[in-house]
Amino acid sequence: MRRTIGFGFIACLSLVISVTAYRQNKAMIEAEKELAEIPVVETILDERTVAEQAMDDIVARYQEEPEIESIEKEGNKMSAPYSFLPLDDELQIYMEERCSDLEINFFLAASLMDSESSFNPEAVGDSGRSVGLFQVNKCWWTYMAEHGIDVHEPRGNIDAGLRVLRGLMDDYPDDVSAVIQCYKCGQTRGEELMREGIYLSCIEDIVNKAIEWQTKIEK
Repeated sequence: MRRTIGFGFIACLSLVISVTAYRQNKAMIEAEKELAEIPVVETILDERTVAEQAMDDIVARYQEEPEIESIEKEGNKMSAPYSFLPLDDELQIYMEERCSDLEINFFLAASLMDSESSFNPEAVGDSGRSVGLFQVNKCWWTYMAEHGIDVHEPRGNIDAGLRVLRGLMDDYPDDVSAVIQCYKCGQTRGEELMREGIYLSCIEDIVNKAIEWQTKIEK
């Protein structure tokens, strides 16, 4: 049976409930070694073909509706920069604005970024195939460039990572574990692992860190 974790984690309590369900419904495994065995190009290139139209729709939607209502809520008001995040202040502010536009929880995105690059805008992974703060894979570079996004520039990398994340959130509503897994593995490989009941151990760490940071601003 597929595990689901609600995206109502804008409030910290919902995030805690999500983690509890995550622990109860699936046994955590040490699956980091799986990433080393994942054929990155084969895994993610398939994803681009499947997701390209969906991403076009997302881009068009947010271009047509530049004045999207803010998702500010009690306990999650926009107030970047946050001193406890080791990310440039201007980039924090920019990212929080983009998260608001795309209706993504800022602290979940920040925790994913931390997992991907440790907030290093110069980070390079997968033998040069993944770059920047969100480790955007090469299969997305041309697509993002066609939409005016330079993934090699910090703000562009943030834009690209958040757009991919938003697309996965739309594909897996109410299932934050699936979103994180497919972001890190690629959608094809991520789904293969989930069908086998395998979830990356880092998922819990990413959600727990988002909870920790969310809690800091609620005190």
